[in-house]
Amino acid sequence: MIRDGSASQFGGVSASGVVVPPGRSNIEDAFQPTILRVWKEMSASYKSQMSRVLRNVRIHREQFMLKFSKKQQSYLTFLHRLDQKQEILHNFVREFNEFSDEYPDLREDDQTKEELHQRTDVLSDELWEIVEDRKEQNVEERRKIMESGGVEFSLNFLTNCAKQLMQAELDKFKISVQLLQDYYHAIEDKILPDSPQANISELAFAENEEPPPIEQKAEGADENLVESW
Repeated sequence: MIRDGSASQFGGVSASGVVVPPGRSNIEDAFQPTILRVWKEMSASYKSQMSRVLRNVRIHREQFMLKFSKKQQSYLTFLHRLDQKQEILHNFVREFNEFSDEYPDLREDDQTKEELHQRTDVLSDELWEIVEDRKEQNVEERRKIMESGGVEFSLNFLTNCAKQLMQAELDKFKISVQLLQDYYHAIEDKILPDSPQANISELAFAENEEPPPIEQKAEGADENLVESW
């Protein structure tokens, strides 16, 4: 045991009360580059995984907003499509004017007025029938958009990205803990123990589930363009 006021290669407390870290002179020369290489490889792998996943999220967001905007414009165009209401109304007015010009004296006749009222009711029924049909078609088109699965696909994709980010963090944590254990065992000149069985389950996709092929790029396409993916 190291007493207060003394220090060695295993660390301790100096006479002035300053904590002295363990020495490193007893680490084998072959072990130093090995542990440094493992750390650099782990860091590079972690950076690569994080960059890949975040790039996928960014590309997915851009694609989703483009598709969402196109879907909005498409639905607005569908809502403002032409129908037969104006044509039916135009024909009714034309026939009424032709009748008035041809038989001006009948405008004051009670039977003529009743006939005109009946035709007006028929016109109203025809127009309302067209309105109700358009409403049903608009509701049906809205239902198709809501059930197209675009939102669910986006949520599943982002969930998978979150799994990959968490998995990258778990891998980094496990390797970092193992490197620290190996490092301090080397300083203390102890035999490296076997790695304990970690109680960390790897995050994986569900059975028969794969990440969406967001990174697939057409041959020869510009990788800086969203349309290329």
